[in-house]
Amino acid sequence: MYVSGSKIWILWVIALPLGPLLGWLLQRRWGRLHADRRRALLMFFTISLSLGLFTLFTCWSLSGFWPQALNLALAYTSSICLLGVALIKQKISPVIAALRSLGLLVVLLLCYGLVKAYLVTDLPDSETRLGDHLILFRASGGWAGIDWEGVTIVQRPRYFPLVEKRLFSMHIGDEGDCDETSVHVIPNTSAHEILIRCGSGDFIYGRVKMP
Repeated sequence: MYVSGSKIWILWVIALPLGPLLGWLLQRRWGRLHADRRRALLMFFTISLSLGLFTLFTCWSLSGFWPQALNLALAYTSSICLLGVALIKQKISPVIAALRSLGLLVVLLLCYGLVKAYLVTDLPDSETRLGDHLILFRASGGWAGIDWEGVTIVQRPRYFPLVEKRLFSMHIGDEGDCDETSVHVIPNTSAHEILIRCGSGDFIYGRVKMP
């Protein structure tokens, strides 16, 4: 699946200012909302942020580039909205004020992690099924005459294909020894593994055990 880089930036051009705007609106309107709506919003923001952080700090993610991209953008927006609710002006004790300051630092660090994880994600050029519910994603790029190919192998559970587990991910050819067509992914059924090689050499960049 190829995704245009310009379309990717459109998503974050919308998400980056939308989060602070929604957080500001919630601060102004929170007291006017019905208690049931406030609970529903808090539950939605918490679930969204938890899902985003789970995919950020584990090898699991939503299947496909766009679902995971939207997941991270929504988690970023939810974290800003939760922070906006937490910073609503009211009489609080010094301990609560200190906890809010700590929460602000944590949320900012999480936002940084979410944005960084999104920016370093390769845009897949192609998708190939390897069997045993394994899928190979290829991505290529380069700068200043140095070409690389990104190879990512994921597993999608048979009964829940909406998520995937990253088994292997690497950029090959950072020094110019590979181009976008010379990386070979070879299933070795006898050893029940997948080999990742470059060109005609014998060097093995990675081995992925089949489930």
